[in-house]
Amino acid sequence: MKALSFCAITMLSLTSSGACTHERLVTAGYSAQVPFKIAAGSICRHGEIVGVETSNRAADPRSAGTTAAGIHTFNYRFDADPALALKRGLEESLQAGGCRLDGSAQANLFVQIVQIEARGEKGGMWSCPGTASARVAVTLSDRAGHPLLKKDISAAASGSCGMVICNDEEASRLASSILSDTITKTVRAFAEAIAKQLAPPPAATSPASPQDASPTPGAALPSSAKS
Repeated sequence: MKALSFCAITMLSLTSSGACTHERLVTAGYSAQVPFKIAAGSICRHGEIVGVETSNRAADPRSAGTTAAGIHTFNYRFDADPALALKRGLEESLQAGGCRLDGSAQANLFVQIVQIEARGEKGGMWSCPGTASARVAVTLSDRAGHPLLKKDISAAASGSCGMVICNDEEASRLASSILSDTITKTVRAFAEAIAKQLAPPPAATSPASPQDASPTPGAALPSSAKS
Protein backbone atom coordinates (compact mmCIF):
# COMPACT_ATOMS: atom_id res chain seq x y z
CA MET A 1 0.00 0.00 0.00
CA LYS A 2 1.32 3.44 -0.89
CA ALA A 3 2.31 5.84 1.82
CA LEU A 4 0.02 8.73 2.59
CA SER A 5 0.66 12.15 1.10
CA PHE A 6 2.67 14.64 3.06
CA CYS A 7 -0.47 16.70 3.63
CA ALA A 8 -2.30 13.65 4.98
CA ILE A 9 0.71 12.73 7.09
CA THR A 10 0.76 16.19 8.60
CA MET A 11 -2.91 15.88 9.54
CA LEU A 12 -2.46 12.43 11.02
CA SER A 13 0.53 13.56 13.02
CA LEU A 14 -1.80 15.75 15.09
CA THR A 15 -3.51 12.63 16.43
CA SER A 16 -0.51 10.25 16.37
CA SER A 17 1.94 9.72 19.15
CA GLY A 18 5.52 8.71 18.48
CA ALA A 19 7.46 8.45 15.24
CA CYS A 20 6.72 5.99 12.44
CA THR A 21 9.34 4.33 10.25
CA HIS A 22 8.45 2.90 6.84
CA GLU A 23 10.65 0.59 4.80
CA ARG A 24 10.69 0.85 1.00
CA LEU A 25 12.32 -1.88 -1.12
CA VAL A 26 14.05 -0.63 -4.27
CA THR A 27 14.99 -3.03 -7.06
CA ALA A 28 18.57 -2.48 -8.26
CA GLY A 29 18.16 -3.09 -11.99
CA TYR A 30 18.66 -1.51 -15.39
CA SER A 31 16.84 -1.32 -18.69
CA ALA A 32 17.10 -4.38 -20.94
CA GLN A 33 17.62 -1.95 -23.83
CA VAL A 34 20.99 -0.73 -22.51
CA PRO A 35 23.22 -3.26 -24.39
CA PHE A 36 21.42 -2.50 -27.67
CA LYS A 37 22.77 1.06 -27.56
CA ILE A 38 26.26 -0.32 -28.28
CA ALA A 39 27.10 -1.02 -31.93
CA ALA A 40 28.14 -4.64 -32.56
CA GLY A 41 31.93 -5.01 -32.74
CA SER A 42 32.49 -1.33 -31.98
CA ILE A 43 34.79 -1.98 -29.00
CA CYS A 44 36.44 -5.38 -29.47
CA ARG A 45 36.83 -6.01 -33.18
CA HIS A 46 38.39 -9.43 -32.80
CA GLY A 47 36.63 -10.75 -29.70
CA GLU A 48 39.30 -9.59 -27.25
CA ILE A 49 38.84 -10.19 -23.52
CA VAL A 50 37.94 -7.35 -21.15
CA GLY A 51 37.61 -7.75 -17.39
CA VAL A 52 34.99 -5.89 -15.33
CA GLU A 53 35.07 -5.33 -11.58
CA THR A 54 32.63 -3.23 -9.54
CA SER A 55 32.44 -2.24 -5.88
CA ASN A 56 30.41 0.01 -3.61
CA ARG A 57 32.15 2.55 -1.38
CA ALA A 58 29.06 3.26 0.73
CA ALA A 59 29.09 2.27 4.41
CA ASP A 60 25.72 0.58 3.80
CA PRO A 61 25.78 -0.68 0.18
CA ARG A 62 22.03 -1.33 0.19
CA SER A 63 20.89 2.09 1.36
CA ALA A 64 18.97 4.01 -1.31
CA GLY A 65 18.40 7.08 0.87
CA THR A 66 16.13 8.28 3.66
CA THR A 67 13.30 10.82 3.61
CA ALA A 68 11.79 12.48 6.69
CA ALA A 69 8.20 13.73 6.45
CA GLY A 70 6.85 15.04 9.73
CA ILE A 71 6.93 12.26 12.29
CA HIS A 72 7.35 9.71 9.50
CA THR A 73 10.68 8.40 8.19
CA PHE A 74 10.95 6.48 4.93
CA ASN A 75 13.98 4.24 4.54
CA TYR A 76 14.60 3.25 0.93
CA ARG A 77 16.76 0.14 0.60
CA PHE A 78 18.03 -1.74 -2.45
CA ASP A 79 17.07 -5.39 -2.71
CA ALA A 80 20.76 -6.12 -3.45
CA ASP A 81 24.03 -4.22 -3.74
CA PRO A 82 23.59 -2.06 -6.89
CA ALA A 83 27.23 -2.79 -7.77
CA LEU A 84 26.06 -6.25 -8.87
CA ALA A 85 23.53 -4.85 -11.34
CA LEU A 86 26.12 -2.35 -12.53
CA LYS A 87 28.57 -5.19 -13.27
CA ARG A 88 25.96 -7.19 -15.21
CA GLY A 89 24.99 -4.17 -17.29
CA LEU A 90 28.59 -3.29 -18.12
CA GLU A 91 29.40 -6.86 -19.08
CA GLU A 92 26.35 -7.16 -21.34
CA SER A 93 27.21 -3.86 -23.02
CA LEU A 94 30.82 -4.89 -23.62
CA GLN A 95 29.65 -8.20 -25.05
CA ALA A 96 27.34 -6.27 -27.37
CA GLY A 97 30.44 -4.36 -28.48
CA GLY A 98 32.18 -7.62 -29.43
CA CYS A 99 34.19 -8.27 -26.24
CA ARG A 100 34.59 -11.57 -24.40
CA LEU A 101 34.66 -11.83 -20.62
CA ASP A 102 36.26 -15.22 -19.95
CA GLY A 103 39.99 -15.86 -19.82
CA SER A 104 43.01 -13.63 -19.31
CA ALA A 105 41.86 -10.03 -19.78
CA GLN A 106 43.79 -7.73 -22.08
CA ALA A 107 42.20 -4.68 -20.43
CA ASN A 108 40.34 -4.24 -17.15
CA LEU A 109 37.55 -1.83 -16.20
CA PHE A 110 37.25 -1.01 -12.48
CA VAL A 111 34.06 0.82 -11.47
CA GLN A 112 33.43 1.96 -7.90
CA ILE A 113 30.09 3.39 -6.76
CA VAL A 114 30.88 6.54 -4.82
CA GLN A 115 27.26 7.58 -4.21
CA ILE A 116 23.84 6.28 -5.22
CA GLU A 117 20.26 6.82 -4.09
CA ALA A 118 16.71 6.48 -5.39
CA ARG A 119 13.95 7.73 -3.13
CA GLY A 120 10.81 9.78 -2.77
CA GLU A 121 10.79 13.32 -1.45
CA LYS A 122 8.17 14.78 0.86
CA GLY A 123 5.50 16.47 -1.20
CA GLY A 124 3.88 19.83 -1.43
CA MET A 125 0.18 20.52 -1.78
CA TRP A 126 -0.37 18.49 -4.97
CA SER A 127 2.61 16.27 -5.70
CA CYS A 128 5.48 14.30 -4.20
CA PRO A 129 8.60 14.18 -6.39
CA GLY A 130 11.09 11.35 -6.63
CA THR A 131 14.83 11.80 -7.16
CA ALA A 132 17.75 9.55 -7.95
CA SER A 133 21.47 10.17 -8.45
CA ALA A 134 24.66 8.20 -8.85
CA ARG A 135 28.38 8.87 -9.14
CA VAL A 136 31.01 6.29 -10.00
CA ALA A 137 34.81 6.40 -10.22
CA VAL A 138 36.07 4.44 -13.23
CA THR A 139 39.61 3.27 -14.04
CA LEU A 140 40.79 1.44 -17.14
CA SER A 141 44.03 -0.51 -16.74
CA ASP A 142 46.15 -2.66 -19.01
CA ARG A 143 46.95 -6.36 -18.58
CA ALA A 144 49.69 -5.57 -16.03
CA GLY A 145 47.40 -3.35 -13.95
CA HIS A 146 48.85 -0.01 -15.04
CA PRO A 147 46.16 2.73 -15.11
CA LEU A 148 45.43 4.04 -18.61
CA LEU A 149 42.43 6.32 -18.05
CA LYS A 150 40.43 7.56 -15.06
CA LYS A 151 37.08 9.34 -15.07
CA ASP A 152 34.15 10.13 -12.78
CA ILE A 153 30.71 9.45 -14.26
CA SER A 154 27.53 11.05 -12.86
CA ALA A 155 23.85 10.44 -13.55
CA ALA A 156 20.62 11.89 -12.18
CA ALA A 157 16.90 11.31 -12.63
CA SER A 158 13.67 12.72 -11.28
CA GLY A 159 9.96 12.09 -11.56
CA SER A 160 6.59 12.67 -9.97
CA CYS A 161 4.91 10.12 -7.74
CA GLY A 162 1.63 12.00 -7.65
CA MET A 163 0.08 13.09 -4.38
CA VAL A 164 1.73 10.34 -2.34
CA ILE A 165 5.37 9.70 -1.49
CA CYS A 166 7.13 7.30 -3.88
CA ASN A 167 6.43 3.63 -3.28
CA ASP A 168 8.69 0.64 -4.02
CA GLU A 169 7.82 0.41 -7.71
CA GLU A 170 8.26 4.12 -8.40
CA ALA A 171 11.61 4.28 -6.58
CA SER A 172 12.71 1.17 -8.49
CA ARG A 173 11.97 2.89 -11.81
CA LEU A 174 14.17 5.81 -10.73
CA ALA A 175 16.95 3.40 -9.75
CA SER A 176 16.71 1.65 -13.11
CA SER A 177 16.96 5.00 -14.87
CA ILE A 178 20.19 6.08 -13.18
CA LEU A 179 21.84 2.65 -13.38
CA SER A 180 21.00 2.42 -17.09
CA ASP A 181 22.36 5.93 -17.66
CA THR A 182 25.51 5.19 -15.66
CA ILE A 183 26.20 1.99 -17.63
CA THR A 184 25.68 3.69 -20.99
CA LYS A 185 27.80 6.73 -20.09
CA THR A 186 30.64 4.58 -18.73
CA VAL A 187 30.88 2.35 -21.80
CA ARG A 188 30.72 5.30 -24.18
CA ALA A 189 33.35 7.24 -22.21
CA PHE A 190 35.81 4.31 -22.24
CA ALA A 191 34.99 2.52 -25.50
CA GLU A 192 37.63 4.36 -27.54
CA ALA A 193 40.34 3.85 -24.90
CA ILE A 194 39.49 0.14 -24.62
CA ALA A 195 39.59 -0.31 -28.39
CA LYS A 196 42.94 1.49 -28.54
CA GLN A 197 44.39 -0.71 -25.81
CA LEU A 198 43.23 -3.84 -27.63
CA ALA A 199 44.46 -2.77 -31.05
CA PRO A 200 47.26 -5.05 -32.34
CA PRO A 201 50.74 -3.45 -32.38
CA PRO A 202 52.00 -2.26 -35.77
CA ALA A 203 53.95 -4.86 -37.72
CA ALA A 204 57.70 -4.58 -37.14
CA THR A 205 59.82 -3.67 -40.18
CA SER A 206 63.29 -5.22 -40.46
CA PRO A 207 66.20 -2.91 -41.40
CA ALA A 208 67.50 -3.14 -44.95
CA SER A 209 70.48 -5.49 -45.36
CA PRO A 210 73.69 -4.47 -47.22
CA GLN A 211 72.64 -6.74 -50.07
CA ASP A 212 69.43 -4.76 -50.43
CA ALA A 213 71.54 -1.62 -50.86
CA SER A 214 73.83 -3.12 -53.61
CA PRO A 215 73.02 -2.11 -57.20
CA THR A 216 70.96 -4.46 -59.28
CA PRO A 217 72.99 -6.21 -62.02
CA GLY A 218 72.69 -4.26 -65.24
CA ALA A 219 71.58 -1.10 -63.47
CA ALA A 220 73.25 2.14 -64.51
CA LEU A 221 76.01 3.36 -62.19
CA PRO A 222 76.09 6.92 -60.91
CA SER A 223 78.13 9.26 -63.14
CA SER A 224 80.74 9.71 -60.39
CA ALA A 225 81.47 5.98 -60.46
CA LYS A 226 82.21 5.90 -64.20
CA SER A 227 85.90 6.01 -65.29
